[in-house]
Order: sequence, then structure tokens, then C-alpha cells
Amino acid sequence: MATLQFPLASIEEPSLPIDVTIPGEQLRPEGAKEFPLGPITVTGTLAPSDNEYIFYGTVSGSIKAPCDRCLVDTEQGFTSDVTWAFVHGAPGHHGVAADEEDADDEDLDDLDDGSVIPFEGHAIDLLPTVWEEVVLAVPSKVLCSEECKGLCPKCGANLNREQCGCDVAMDDGRFSNKGLAGLKDMLPKLKGPLEE
Repeated sequence: MATLQFPLASIEEPSLPIDVTIPGEQLRPEGAKEFPLGPITVTGTLAPSDNEYIFYGTVSGSIKAPCDRCLVDTEQGFTSDVTWAFVHGAPGHHGVAADEEDADDEDLDDLDDGSVIPFEGHAIDLLPTVWEEVVLAVPSKVLCSEECKGLCPKCGANLNREQCGCDVAMDDGRFSNKGLAGLKDMLPKLKGPLEE
């Protein structure tokens, strides 16, 4: 079984090469919302640097979901270039010990920028950080193509595949996209400033 956990003893100079492909369902943490991920590939290097470990690489994969316009199942790929610094220390302090009150404010700002990940124990687990990157990379709107015509609002035909013949019905205004224009028919006594 593929793993994204690396013992510190295995991370030696100059770096540890990483090329791991992991099933999407294995990546999702317990309790996280399920969505259809394809395999996720993590490639790069994990290198020791003073008191931290730096990962340079990419996270790539795909999401399988219905198109938001025509509902046809589609697969959309993504690739994210990442740089993470893992620092040994308590999670609440982002790797800075609680008694280090003389730490520079500039150093603390650097630790709070999200690219520094605290860890405990004798291994670095990339899985939670990879999961976070995947969630951020997933598009908010899934489209089979930018030119997708969607579905007919009257008969539901996929307009990418066929012309449905509902053009006349759509031209009569019942399916026009004019926001709240339908309220005019419901409240005939109300007149807008242009109609007076």
C-alpha cells in the first residue's frame, strides 16, 4: 500500500526523492466530505535543512464529477506546485517552543504564513498537507468544456448533443433570463419608471 509517511532517518542529504501515487479514497481523512477523486500523485524531494525539512514538488490528480451545466460525467485534472517546510514542534506554536519569548517577530510572521507545517514524532506525514492542497486545487465549478451549452430549461435535452426544438417556447419569454421580470406578470398594477 502506498504511503506518504517518511521516517526522519530516511531523509538524508542531499534529499529523499518522492514519487507516490495514492488512491483518492485513501487520501481523504475520516469525517471529510466525500467527493470523487481519481488517484493523486505526489512527486518531488524532501530534504533536511537545519532544524526543518523542506518538500519541493507537485501534487497532481483529477476529480470526476458531473458538469455543472449539462450534468455529463467529466474528469478534470489539476496540478499544484508546492513548497512546504516541516518544523518539529508543538502544533499550537508552529514549531516554536513556548519558552522562546525572545523570538523575532519577523520569524513568527514567517511561521504563520501557512507554508510551515509543524509535526511531532520521528516521521513526516505528507498526507494531511496533500489533502489540503487537493481541496484547494479542486475547481469550484466543473465544466466538461468552456463552450458547454448546458441543458434546455424546458425539456432537459443536452444542447451539446442535439437541438431540441424548444426555441419558439424559449423566445416567448417564459424561459428568458431576465432576473425578476416574471414578477411583472404577477403584479400587473405595479409599473416601473420606464413604463409610466
